[in-house]
Parts: sequence; C-alpha cells; structure tokens
Amino acid sequence: MESLQRAAAALPKPEELLPHRAPFLLVDKVVELNEGVSARAELRIRGDEFWCAAHFPGYPVMPGVLLVEAMAQVAAIAEGGLRGAGGTRQAGPTGGPGGDVADAVRPLPLLAAVKNARFVAQARPGMNLTIEAQIGRRLGNFGTAACSVVADGGSKVAQCEITFAMQQA
Repeated sequence: MESLQRAAAALPKPEELLPHRAPFLLVDKVVELNEGVSARAELRIRGDEFWCAAHFPGYPVMPGVLLVEAMAQVAAIAEGGLRGAGGTRQAGPTGGPGGDVADAVRPLPLLAAVKNARFVAQARPGMNLTIEAQIGRRLGNFGTAACSVVADGGSKVAQCEITFAMQQA
C-alpha cells in the first residue's frame, strides 16, 4: 500500500478523498495519511457552522453525532477514500463520485455501525480538533477503525469504533 506520510502541503485535500461537501464536510485538512492503515486530520470549529445557532443557542456545542461523522470521514480517508488503496476512483465533474470506468474499481466506505462511543469533553467554537482513525480488522466487505477526537492541548473530546461497509457507489 502506498504510504502518503508527507508534508501537509503534499497531502490530498479532503475533497479529493471524500464525496462530502459543505456544510457536511467535517474535515478541513489531512495532516497524515498511510492509506489502508491510518489517517489524521484537522477541523477548526469557526462558530459559523450550521449547527451553532441551534445546538445550543447562546452556548454552541458540536453535536456528538457530528463528532462521530467527522471520525467516520477520517476513517474513510484512512481506508483510501474515493481513490482507495490501490484503486483509481476519481471525482466527477460535480466534485462527487464520477461516472467513469474508474469508479467500478474501488467501492465507497459507508458507515455501518458505531460502537463504544464516548464523549468526554465539549467541542465548541474556536477549538482546533485533531481527528484520528486507525484501520483495524477486515472481514469481507466490512472493516473497522478505532477513532478519536482530541482538542488543542491534547485533551480527548470523543472516541469510538467505526464499522464501515465497502459499497459500490
């Protein structure tokens, strides 16, 4: 498997690896990628995200379900994202999965289960989050990833185990 542990500027942009787009792209920058093994990414909570006005008014806290989604997105990046470890999936003209022959090469990792989710601190505007995913076992079209979210200063915010299913998109 190709290792992509390089300077941050040389790493792919999240949009090159995920079909998600704003406001549901929950990864700002990939900072480390070893395809098929692990990934580390960053997310800065700016305060203008769609959920800030409503969860909770006057005291915005990133919803736990969005923390899980951010971890799932980084797990998908670790698994290889749209390109895949050894695959050649390409983005289409709208920035999402394309309709070309390369799409048949690599399935898309989709969220299948979340286990042992723990939320131990709040994620709030102004925070820089580091999201990590370590690919675990694989069985057929399924795989797992141990994921965590850490805030500035190294304090853990959340963790879980993601199960993903490789689905032909």
